[in-house]
Amino acid sequence: MSARDKLTPEQRAALAQQIGDAQPARNSLLMSFGTSVQDRRQHDHTTQREDWYCLNLAAYMGEHAAPVLRRLLDAEARAERYRIAWGMARSRAISTGGAADRYAARARDAQEVIQHMLFTVIAGQMALHQANRERQELRERVAELEAERGEPQ
Repeated sequence: MSARDKLTPEQRAALAQQIGDAQPARNSLLMSFGTSVQDRRQHDHTTQREDWYCLNLAAYMGEHAAPVLRRLLDAEARAERYRIAWGMARSRAISTGGAADRYAARARDAQEVIQHMLFTVIAGQMALHQANRERQELRERVAELEAERGEPQ
C-alpha cells in the first residue's frame, strides 16, 4: 500500500465518527457483498430503462456498508500497529546486530591478544628448556674437562 493510499489519522477519526458504533462486518456479509458486486457486473444493463435489479443491489450494499467500513478501519489500525512494531523490531535487530558485530570484533581482538600471549609463553618455555639443556651440556663438558685435568669435582 502506497503512502497516498493510507488514510491519515484525521481521516480515520472522521470515518469512525461517521459510521458510529457499527460492529465489524462478519465474513458472511463480505461474501454477500462480493456476490452483489459480481451480480451487478454480470447483469445486462442494456435491456432495461430503469435497472431496478442493480439499484436494489446498490441499496442493499449501501445499507450494510458501515460494518464493512468498520472492518476496514480495524484492519488498517491493526496493520498500522504491525508496521510500527515491525519498524521497532527492525531497528532493534539492526542495533543488536551492530552491537553483536562490535562484541565479535572485541572478542577477536581479545583472542588475538591471548594467542600472542600464549605464543610468547610457549616461546619462553622453549627458550628456557633450550637454556636448561645447554646449561646441562655445559656442566657435563666442564665435568669432563675437570676429569681430564685430574681435578676433583
